[in-house]
Amino acid sequence: MLLESQNHSEGEMRDSISSGWYLSWPFAIWCLSTVIFSGHQAMALDHPRLPLTADWVVLSGKNTDGHVVARKYALVMDTPDNLIRNVLLFYCSLKEDSPSYLDFVIPKEIKLSEIFGEENVPSRIFRIETANSEVGSKSFMIAGEVKGNELFFDFSGNYRQAVLSILIANKVTIFLEGDQKPFEFFTDPSFKAPLDDKEVSLDEFVRTMIDRSGDFSRTLEMWYFERTCIDIKAWKKSHP
Repeated sequence: MLLESQNHSEGEMRDSISSGWYLSWPFAIWCLSTVIFSGHQAMALDHPRLPLTADWVVLSGKNTDGHVVARKYALVMDTPDNLIRNVLLFYCSLKEDSPSYLDFVIPKEIKLSEIFGEENVPSRIFRIETANSEVGSKSFMIAGEVKGNELFFDFSGNYRQAVLSILIANKVTIFLEGDQKPFEFFTDPSFKAPLDDKEVSLDEFVRTMIDRSGDFSRTLEMWYFERTCIDIKAWKKSHP
């Protein structure tokens, strides 16, 4: 059963907004309308959506053999004990015999096995929508593999453009069941999180938390993938 909306009082909602936490229910039930407040406006939240860091982050010593692992993080306010989650990873291939690929980690509060009927699905077609301020909105059908609560998409075949679009997207929506059950990840420059005695961007908040944990982080731009990932570099040369 999908996670139900939390019972927050109106006062708690106002407090969360004033402290920067303006999304109170990221795990809304699909097909129901949960009204939350953002400033003076009301917004209907009828599907799960999570604020996502804009930058791709690499952690020192965390790469795998043959891949540079870039990460994006989401803020999950319903679970303060597990506040920052690594929900999107891109494995940039350094070897010709291994493709680059994306890994979406859907929070376990969403029971994917109840949607797909089983824990692991070797191949399934997903509809994915992306939005970017420079190139606009796009929609793709892409084959992926389901392993538990993770969705894997290879940079291969007819799906290369979809993967590249996800890499530069400001918003990614994955439809988990045909055109139904959208799950949205979005970046919003106006989103602020409280850090010490000030409010900062989500990217600064996440990187500060990472650095305080003892890991060293650095950010990557799209040009890095185009020059470093063997398969992306080769494909870009043939598709200038």
